[in-house]
Amino acid sequence: MGRSMVKFIEDLYYHPKKVERALKVVTRETIEQIINSCKMLGTKLAFIAEERAEASFFSLPMFERFWWPYTMEIVDALWSEGIVTWFHLDLNWDKNIPYFKQLPRGSAILALDSSTNIFAAKEVLRGHLCLAGDVHPALMSLGKPEEVEAYCKRLIDDVGGDGGFILGTGCEMPTAVKLDNWRAMVQTGSNYEFSKK
Repeated sequence: MGRSMVKFIEDLYYHPKKVERALKVVTRETIEQIINSCKMLGTKLAFIAEERAEASFFSLPMFERFWWPYTMEIVDALWSEGIVTWFHLDLNWDKNIPYFKQLPRGSAILALDSSTNIFAAKEVLRGHLCLAGDVHPALMSLGKPEEVEAYCKRLIDDVGGDGGFILGTGCEMPTAVKLDNWRAMVQTGSNYEFSKK
């Protein structure tokens, strides 16, 4: 992001070795900074926003070369300190979700933003990593409380029925959220018991 997307993508094609050298340094510094911050704050949860890294921006071979090895290194280092990585995953990660199965079991939470199919992600990662989300911001802003409640129940049953799920909005709570919709999400998450199937 500091380089700008255009310049960074040019670098990936015209200066890949320099990018890899820079990524190695940045990865080491990131690990050190996060571990020190977690120790200072007394927390075991680290937030990492992964923007523009998924398959609609980068092909899977590019992802495998310039993103995934460094991500695994960060998560492994944090997990060795007992720190769980909370990934904020913007956009559509459907093609990339299987990679996360390579991370240590329980080492990460994937917060999805409603672009990724959370139900398919659950099938891939069931019993391995936790998912968070995925009530669509448009539903929170434009929907009705009963629609929010119904979708939250579906998420709880289908994604959270066997654990490994945190109910929340996809990405962030929209500024135009209807208060009744927010209440519906919170109350459903607090009070709903898994439906009997």
